[in-house]
Amino acid sequence: MSKPFQFKQFIIHQERAAFKVGTDSAVLGAWAGISGALRILDIGTGTGLLALMCAQRNTSAIIRGIEQDALSVSDAEMNFLASPWSPRLQVLQGDVLSFPDKQFKFDYFICNPPYFLDSLKSPDTRKSDARHTQTGWFEALVSLLDQQAAEEAVFGAVMPEALFMKLDILFKKQAWHLIRSRKVLPGPGKNRTRILAEWGRTPNAECKEPDFYIRNATGNNTDSELFYKYFFSKCLTVCSGEGNVVDT
Repeated sequence: MSKPFQFKQFIIHQERAAFKVGTDSAVLGAWAGISGALRILDIGTGTGLLALMCAQRNTSAIIRGIEQDALSVSDAEMNFLASPWSPRLQVLQGDVLSFPDKQFKFDYFICNPPYFLDSLKSPDTRKSDARHTQTGWFEALVSLLDQQAAEEAVFGAVMPEALFMKLDILFKKQAWHLIRSRKVLPGPGKNRTRILAEWGRTPNAECKEPDFYIRNATGNNTDSELFYKYFFSKCLTVCSGEGNVVDT
């Protein structure tokens, strides 16, 4: 059973969730440009981590999380209710592609999306559902975002480079623009690259930010406000094979 993960201002219970607290979501939650958003949608909320990080950073936004997995929804509901921002947080169970309120427009969409497309799946069906998707899913997602987006909406996500390139093409077809991006690497010389990226409806000069390293050349944690200033009670020291962040 996975232990709760203690952040500075909230706690994540993750006993039932298909995926646990992970580095990718933690970095995205710290980096996303949500400061001016009034309505935020966390797509595939899982434990509710991204929604809670948004609530801590933005004291005005109404935040909804949507999640298909019923047990993950239970954890997210518990985490939302236990947080200082529960009146502004709501979790919905279901597929984002069948979002129940087509009239509700969002200023910011945040997502740690399924990375694997039509690939060999894990025998754990819940983990497979959380990390695998089928042909056409991203095309349908980008189309949905265009329908649910406020005039100056932004979509922010973390993903491998191949998925970043695919999404950039799809957003261009919808007349959305890449406005900000940043590479995230485990450390100097390491190849497991993730991309933080934001696309928006409003044209803007793209800002490609300096690479961010989880660890420095000596293997120690990077001393960066992006990663630690707001969220962790202690430094991150271990990332397990499943991507879980272990607080020691």
